[in-house]
Amino acid sequence: MLKNKPEVLAPSGNMSALKAAIAAGADACYLAGNSFGARAFAGNFNSEELLEAIYEAHLYGVKIYLTINTLLKDNEFKSLYDMLLPLYEAGLDSVLVQDMGVFDFVRKQFPLLPIHTSTQMNILTAEGAKLAKSLGASRIVAAREMTLEELKAIKKNADIEVEAFVHGAMCVCYSGRCLMSSMAGGRSGNRGCCAQPCRKMYNGSYKLSMRDMCTLRYIPEIIDAGIDSLKIEGRMKNEYYVAATVSAYKELVLDYYNGIYSDDKAERLEKKLLDVFNRGGFTSGYLMLDKEKTHGAKRSRALIDDSEPGRRGVFVGSVTDIKGGKISFRAEENINKGDELLIDTSESISITCGKNIKKNEYTELPAPETRRIKKNTSIYRTRNSVITQELDDVISTRRRVPVDIECVLKKDQPFELRVTATDESGKCVCIYGDIAEEASKNPITKDVLESKLAKLGESNYSLNSFTCDIDQDLFIPVSGLKRLRRQALESLGNELTGAYKRQSPAASFSEISKTVSDKTEVKELHISVSDEAQLGAVIDSAEKYNLKIDYLYLDMGLSDFSEEKIQKSFGIISNSCISDTCIVLAFPYVNRGDYNVCDILNTLFENRETSGMDIRSVYIRCIDDLAGVLRFISSTGDKLLKNVILGHSLYVYNSYAAAFYNNLFSEYGTELSVEASFEISGKTSDAILYPDGVKLIRPVYSRIPLMLTDALSYDETYLDDRKGSIYPVRYSSVSDYSVIYDSKPISLHSYINDISVCKYDFTIEDSSEIIDVLGPSPEYVRKKHFIIGHYEKGI
Repeated sequence: MLKNKPEVLAPSGNMSALKAAIAAGADACYLAGNSFGARAFAGNFNSEELLEAIYEAHLYGVKIYLTINTLLKDNEFKSLYDMLLPLYEAGLDSVLVQDMGVFDFVRKQFPLLPIHTSTQMNILTAEGAKLAKSLGASRIVAAREMTLEELKAIKKNADIEVEAFVHGAMCVCYSGRCLMSSMAGGRSGNRGCCAQPCRKMYNGSYKLSMRDMCTLRYIPEIIDAGIDSLKIEGRMKNEYYVAATVSAYKELVLDYYNGIYSDDKAERLEKKLLDVFNRGGFTSGYLMLDKEKTHGAKRSRALIDDSEPGRRGVFVGSVTDIKGGKISFRAEENINKGDELLIDTSESISITCGKNIKKNEYTELPAPETRRIKKNTSIYRTRNSVITQELDDVISTRRRVPVDIECVLKKDQPFELRVTATDESGKCVCIYGDIAEEASKNPITKDVLESKLAKLGESNYSLNSFTCDIDQDLFIPVSGLKRLRRQALESLGNELTGAYKRQSPAASFSEISKTVSDKTEVKELHISVSDEAQLGAVIDSAEKYNLKIDYLYLDMGLSDFSEEKIQKSFGIISNSCISDTCIVLAFPYVNRGDYNVCDILNTLFENRETSGMDIRSVYIRCIDDLAGVLRFISSTGDKLLKNVILGHSLYVYNSYAAAFYNNLFSEYGTELSVEASFEISGKTSDAILYPDGVKLIRPVYSRIPLMLTDALSYDETYLDDRKGSIYPVRYSSVSDYSVIYDSKPISLHSYINDISVCKYDFTIEDSSEIIDVLGPSPEYVRKKHFIIGHYEKGI
């Protein structure tokens, strides 16, 4: 059976990296403009460079994917449209999108442009993938936390392309769910400015710093799983990294496709990539881990290098002696003249090796500042001169389109020059020159024609074959032949790239409709609890302070609110002073297929008469559960949920997203509420055009969940950094992850009169803290132990 042949997808942070990727054999490249990409600090591309990149890539049949994988504000959509319009016309192959408002905007404004859901959308199940497909996505970029078995399930159950990361840096947090950089330093990963706080020290080690992934040894399994695109991370990396990784993966994909794959070759290539860039060695990431057999935290610990967060290089020896300005050591690898070595002292020392050294050879090298070097200090190679030269050759060897050149010279007929691309496109152009006449002297010969037409020099083409069909003793002016060749190659270039081009979209830019009803100023109190003790404290507070609680959330995100526990909670609530509150079932932070939303809701509704549990509202935090709730609503008829609440992690960041989500539910008559993002200011969130009936919920007290991660063991309860900040941690047994919370709670008590729907979100608090927080003069306010987050300025 013919094997699936996935594309090798290369990162391109600038034009040099793009050209290196094309030269190394990339099938597609992903890149960003100067705005809207998740790597704002890469070189990126201006408007002219984006058009140049599309032309350059399409010439060789390479696709270009543009990343728009950040959250946008309303006032940025016109700029997005202006950026996309010429790229759409030029044949841009797809956009990668995180923001559902952007997704819907692009789908409507540029209907022929394929949309890939970004890994930042954090789709983890076939249910989520099916929803993406039904909404118009042609591909999902799988979250980096997923195993190959989970990806197989998506390929089996959802008819959509799957793109998976196979190499490069890993995020310790679930994709798209990290707020640590945003809250700690004001640089939001959701706005393309992540400062990588995961690479900092916590509890005395770099316990959140993940090693880079490399899956060269698993190429056969990945291909057999049906993965459509092998994605290499690295838009912040240079052209040498791009050339090395692309050529290695492309070579092994072709080897396996052609039946000559070798494990030994894969290991050799992996060793070569270690010399190019690594952080404490490679792992296979989550991709090759069996989620069913191994506890989440144990899985991730193997992927962490807690000793050093940055580039490590390849270990080549340990210092055995220091004498006379020189260090002695035994080489653990072959070392080349010109290699750059790093001596791993407290402040590292760099030297350049001046000779070739064989593996296991004892040697000595001159080194500066030997007083700072101690015996047993590790030595790493950070630049391999031989590999660098090899990569220079790859980068400088321009990829060319092979062509067949044919010319026909017949009496009394115009000279005909035909140039045919022999790649998969098979494009052909024909150019005509002067009419051939009888030669009075010096007739045209094949050698003359070949000398003028077959020399392609520094063009984008290489000669595959040259043929002539000429009659004898004919003449045409030789001076025009080079001009004809240039015209033919230019025309062929236009043919090769023109196949991708599109007509302008029929509709010009249109702002979101402003015909929405005035917001109804309702005052509501929402409270979320994560266990029975917190529930009791909330009831005590309601009685003590005479609180009217409109919505009470039973949060499955941290505790196992089983049907039995939910029923018990209902019994407690029904016999309390808050018996008339609306109960909200809050689903976990992520869903990896550990539970089925539709099944849970069906069971609860089927048993509601006997159990007394009448849940009419749900709170959802991820796309996968959004898909499950939609499936439930579409199939229940008279058992409609009263209300669906979108959690802050679904990022309703603009009016387009608000309208998009509302349209999903309005046809079923289900009310929609939206929880404000922690990264959006109060002024900006209030300015969003929420459709009639959509309520905005603002968390006025909450420990912001900075990270969801598998990297911590279930008994770790806090992280502390070098500045003395202590971040509480809670483990969820439901989906086997830990939540890292901010060191201080967010509190908007000073703005409470300006907020219609207030939410108190209790996660790590004990009963006494809850009673205090809900009281008239909380201790944390008196001690000023709180933040207001981005409420004033936003991100």
